[in-house]
Amino acid sequence: YKQLPSSKMTTSASYALYILEEDNSSLNRLQTSLDETSELQLRQYVERQLKRLLSQSGFVITTQLSQSSPASMCYLSTLDNQQDTETCKQKFIVCFVDNDVEKHLDSYPFLLNLSPTINTETLTLPKDTTTILESWYTECVQYINRCLETFGHDLAILIYAALFNTSIKVIVSAESKENSQLSTDIERFLMAGSITRLIYTDNVQETTMKENTPTELFDRKDLELRIHESGYEFSSKAVNAACTKWAEIMVKDDSSSSFSLRQLLEDIKLKTVQEMNVLKRIITQAHRSYYDLFRAYIFLAKCGNADVILKHLYHGATNDNDNNTEDVIMILNEIYMNN
Repeated sequence: YKQLPSSKMTTSASYALYILEEDNSSLNRLQTSLDETSELQLRQYVERQLKRLLSQSGFVITTQLSQSSPASMCYLSTLDNQQDTETCKQKFIVCFVDNDVEKHLDSYPFLLNLSPTINTETLTLPKDTTTILESWYTECVQYINRCLETFGHDLAILIYAALFNTSIKVIVSAESKENSQLSTDIERFLMAGSITRLIYTDNVQETTMKENTPTELFDRKDLELRIHESGYEFSSKAVNAACTKWAEIMVKDDSSSSFSLRQLLEDIKLKTVQEMNVLKRIITQAHRSYYDLFRAYIFLAKCGNADVILKHLYHGATNDNDNNTEDVIMILNEIYMNN
């Protein structure tokens, strides 16, 4: 498993960490990888965003750190000091900056949840927190490059697992311990590729099923991935046509840009949700029309992503207690599987 360098960020990727003063109107620099001029420009811009930050943590702004530099995309979020007491609540602002991002910066909850444990007297950061800040781009963005470099066309398996919400357990042999980061990269890939947050409300569990439902028709067993010196092996390499197509597009992507690849992953999710909405409208009509039932089957046969779409539509119908839709989906699934 080939890893990209983890000790340095790309030339344009930077960070800054600030302490929010008690009056909630100014920032005090704690640590940054920016030069003084750029850091001052960033701090002044962030201070103008403080009111929004205190009410809506985790968003992206665009700013120009110097007249000679291009516009920079900056992800902002607040952090709380884990050592704070009831009487002393201290907040910090973390900024992740990259000049070359054409789209949006992602939120990185797995990193931001690691709130820095800071000595409030000396205002010093522990070494592990500094390492996290310095490696944010490599750890939080380039995981998708590492997965692509490792799996190639087998990336279709990860895409399929992400859309299906299938977990992957990574088992690393003793002689391949240098590949331990692969497990973390796969977890991030699955999180980034999941459509759960797009189609389910916070108070609805995607796993809800009726007791008498043949769940094996709509769910898959968790996968195992064994890593050893000579390569890797998945417990199952089953994928559908749509995921195979998307993996081929990613492999052929000449730019190999992390954000270009991530945008492709977003396109996969958007396409899946769009297909779900189209089929849902047809199914609504299929309650009363055999012709529309036939249309639904033809749509499923052509889209190449039928099993993923049927799985999520069935869960949605079950959560909504929509018995008519459940029945149509069961019929479509039976026809599709038999053909």
